[in-house]
Amino acid sequence: MVKAANNEVRLVSFLDSPDAAAAKKEAENGQVKTIGSLTDFDDWINKIDEN
Repeated sequence: MVKAANNEVRLVSFLDSPDAAAAKKEAENGQVKTIGSLTDFDDWINKIDEN
């Protein structure tokens, strides 16, 4: 990911972000939700590939 502000451009790693750390903690503690099926995911990927 690239972050640009005040004419300064730098690479930012999502894995170093607070959101990624929170997601990792939730996954490690079993606090996850299923929001769809593998078929839903495959359908979504196919739609992206069509564009």
